[in-house]
Amino acid sequence: MARQLILGLGAGQCGLELFSDILGRQPYTRVNCQQPPLLPWNRVEGVPGIRDRLTRLLATTRERFVGDVASFYLPYVEQAVAFDPTIRMVCLKRPADEVVAGFLAALNQAPRTPVDHWAEHPQPPFEHHLLWSKTFPKYDVVDRESGIRRYWAEYYAIADEWSRRFPEQFRVVDTERLTTADGVLDVLSFCGFPWSDQVVVTGKNPAVRVHPDPGPPPHPYPNPLDPRRCVVLVPFSSFIQSDCEQALKELERRGYQVRRVGGFSQIDQARNLLATDALLEGFEETLWIDSDIAFHPDDVEKLRQHHLPIVCGIYPQKGKHSLACHMMPGTPSTVFGKDGNVVELLYAATGFLLIRREVYLSVQRELDLPTTNEQFGKPMIPFFLPMIRPHDEGSWYLAEDYAFCHRARDCGFKIYADTSIRLWHIGTYRYGWEDAGLDRPRFASFTLNFKDGGVGDPPVATADAKPAVLEFLARHPWPSEKPKVPPPPIRNWLFPSTQAVFEETIPQDARVIVEVGSFTGRSTRFLADHAPTALVIAIDHWRGSPEMANDPEVVAFLPRLYETFLAECWLFRDRVVPVRRSSLEGLREVADAGLRPDVIFIDADHSYEAVRADLACALDLFPQARIIGDDWNWGSVRQAVQEACRARRLQCEVHGVGWRILPVGGAEAIDKTPKDTGHL
Repeated sequence: MARQLILGLGAGQCGLELFSDILGRQPYTRVNCQQPPLLPWNRVEGVPGIRDRLTRLLATTRERFVGDVASFYLPYVEQAVAFDPTIRMVCLKRPADEVVAGFLAALNQAPRTPVDHWAEHPQPPFEHHLLWSKTFPKYDVVDRESGIRRYWAEYYAIADEWSRRFPEQFRVVDTERLTTADGVLDVLSFCGFPWSDQVVVTGKNPAVRVHPDPGPPPHPYPNPLDPRRCVVLVPFSSFIQSDCEQALKELERRGYQVRRVGGFSQIDQARNLLATDALLEGFEETLWIDSDIAFHPDDVEKLRQHHLPIVCGIYPQKGKHSLACHMMPGTPSTVFGKDGNVVELLYAATGFLLIRREVYLSVQRELDLPTTNEQFGKPMIPFFLPMIRPHDEGSWYLAEDYAFCHRARDCGFKIYADTSIRLWHIGTYRYGWEDAGLDRPRFASFTLNFKDGGVGDPPVATADAKPAVLEFLARHPWPSEKPKVPPPPIRNWLFPSTQAVFEETIPQDARVIVEVGSFTGRSTRFLADHAPTALVIAIDHWRGSPEMANDPEVVAFLPRLYETFLAECWLFRDRVVPVRRSSLEGLREVADAGLRPDVIFIDADHSYEAVRADLACALDLFPQARIIGDDWNWGSVRQAVQEACRARRLQCEVHGVGWRILPVGGAEAIDKTPKDTGHL
């Protein structure tokens, strides 16, 4: 005998549980109600959807009648009919006022995290629900009641259209009909139940609630520093060090909820699940503490009092002269202890890391992170999924903690550390800050110097800069927010030999560097990192070069090449000036501003005519500058450089595919090894 699929749907707060109960009382029937995984309102092509869900539903039982009741089926009706033309769908409908009252009353039962499913951008303290909000459409509204009413109107306008298109498969039914015997019999007959098997079960229409206030309910813990707003998360592999455990017990005595969780084979899985659970339960802060970190309980309050989205304490790696964090590029030193302060980091470790709720929600929303494992009853959002990022010298594997920080930075958040907080990393003994520098006694205040030196203020961005320079900078601003673009295709176009030319030619105290041809900014970042006090002027029209036409992966990126450059160089935006001009226009604009570059790197259009023109313009405008280039293996590049040097009686030195033209009177060598160095 053929099996019958039955779907129940409705806008919500309209009797779906009542319909599920009626179906469940029928013989030979298996029915589910609002079971995950949840289907989004906006269908995404290529993502598992209605076909996968219905196939899985049929596989769970051998009963003749198989039902599933959920509000989120409406956008998928056409696909459901295509999957099974004999399917039956019952869409329940209640008056709009009753649905609005029902939703507001239900949502107000969770006052810790007031939810607005319907606003495109919920106004604080409202927020989207971590899982359920994706099942609702979004509107430009300022209050929940307006959003619910627009949703109700749109939902049933679509439902009426489905009932006209698919009258044999889809029917809109007033919820009140389920409270009468005739109504139930009519619905069961439509669903395909034989008259002899129908069990008449009537229910009570959900009570019409008093219309609640659409505003947020009062918070149960009004003090922002109430311990019940923060959950302490301690994933561990085998045991928790005794010093750590004693401090955790003191936190529990003060009112904090501490969750010690072991048994995970992968730390990123543990963090993803713990974070998702904490968010679903309404916690506004998560404090991650590693099981081998000793700390003073007072420092938890100290971190929370900063009211920063992401802030941590710093500790050393075990047995290494290194900190368990990544400092901002160019940080000269950091003071720890009583003279410590709040400093910005590039990436933080999770040993003592406080993350506020809004960071997780922004990362999920802005990066469109999927909800995984819903079908297993343990929904998990991969906030801490490790990642591989392109790096100047190849690729950088980011473990779960650095990967989270990278995602947070992509969403506009900064990572901070309070260096006055004393932490101990427990191994064979208690490692402190000083162990990241030298083996030495403990101090109340300790300054750790970093070998890569400091970054000074941009040389021309000071108050006494010339007006022409300030006008030049003002014409080429950065956007207020980092562009949201995917990572660019990895191309090894900055060769080691060219990097060697950079390192041997560019003084670390260079003040101005001009780059002609920047593409996605790989060489731009190298230049900014190598010369930490320099202003790097990146000139490019960001439309690509003719030779890129044969690389389909690169061609696909060209429409957003400029935004990709900005995103890739975002950490250097205080010292990189993006000049969106042709090579010659950009060079002339630099000269008109009165800037005199120490170095010019030419790596734009590689045609003979373009290289010749770029060289001539650079040499005419900036005769004092060192000129560096790439791709000596291109015949067009070699010809243009050789002709320019002969015509001007200049010396060119070649190192692999890199080359440089020395200014008049500058005859320093790059490399004394004959096989690596050529002279013209």
